[in-house]
Amino acid sequence: MNKKFQNVINVLFSVLVVDIVMSCIYFLFCDDPDNWDTSHDIKNVTFLNKYFNHFYYSTMVSTTVGIGPISPKSNLVKLLTLFHVYITFAILPFALG
Repeated sequence: MNKKFQNVINVLFSVLVVDIVMSCIYFLFCDDPDNWDTSHDIKNVTFLNKYFNHFYYSTMVSTTVGIGPISPKSNLVKLLTLFHVYITFAILPFALG
């Protein structure tokens, strides 16, 4: 396999793992709707929808695309988001090899 292609796969896999882990952390510790400032109702949604919202937010943070319609409101979520950004950027050099 080409070295550049392998580096791309390593980066994507690393970011995906960080996103999955951070989605679980957001889900477990920050699932209260009062922690989030959203443009849609997140109070009465299914487990899968809640997790998807956290995964979406996690991916937007990791890829630095932007927050989108979901943003942190509480200090706990803001702190976890900062941690998330630092972890993502810390793993990138290791993923690139």
